[in-house]
Amino acid sequence: TMAYLLARIADTLCDSGLATRREREEALQAWRRAVSDRHQVFVVPQWKEIPVGEMRLLAFAPELLSSWNAMSDEGRRPVLAVLHKLMTAMEWDLLRFTGNFDEAPVMTPEDLDWYCYHIAGSVGEFWVDIFELDSQWTDAAVRYGKALQRINILRDIRSDQDRGRWYLPFPKFRGDDRDARAWTEFVHSYCEETWAGLKAGEDFCNALPRFSPNKPKKISHRILRNLVGDALWRSALGFRFSRCHRHAFKDSLSS
Repeated sequence: TMAYLLARIADTLCDSGLATRREREEALQAWRRAVSDRHQVFVVPQWKEIPVGEMRLLAFAPELLSSWNAMSDEGRRPVLAVLHKLMTAMEWDLLRFTGNFDEAPVMTPEDLDWYCYHIAGSVGEFWVDIFELDSQWTDAAVRYGKALQRINILRDIRSDQDRGRWYLPFPKFRGDDRDARAWTEFVHSYCEETWAGLKAGEDFCNALPRFSPNKPKKISHRILRNLVGDALWRSALGFRFSRCHRHAFKDSLSS
């Protein structure tokens, strides 16, 4: 819970309210210093149009820091490790994207892998650490976390475009302005690699205490199948497959 709340505040500073990119960078850096150093003080930014729930979260930051600073160094160590990686990815995000989609650079496969590791795969490492699992589970945990982030990226493609962001190693486009065959092949390959990561994480999820053995995989599988269904192609991307093509595509991901 502590790790989640600390990371959630960092994420809120990156995305909520009316603020310039520079103001967000400075706020995130200030939060990072406060989380890393018990002697640092964090001043909550007073930006406009922050949703009520997130404003309450930010207002809770000083109290949260007080509880966080009371923890032992040993208790803070794994949390600091994962927070460092998460906030590194958030800072990278702010520096890379200006908010203008036309200026957004296209990701390379290496960029995508780096981002997915820092923003989600590192959480898999955190799970292995806090649950005191054998290190043999680390690779599966990282692959599982990265696969979940890959799902988020494909799911959020339209909203990310609106925010001037592009996380896919595929030429940028809007609407139907793309090579339909190349896009179909790319998404198929992308989903196959994502599903392989989910499968790699299945045994890892079974190894976690107090974890329903199949729940993570089933939820992720359902989301992935929905992504390649009518809602994605028709609503988000405006690309129409025949019914047979869609079912064949989804069935191939289940095999």
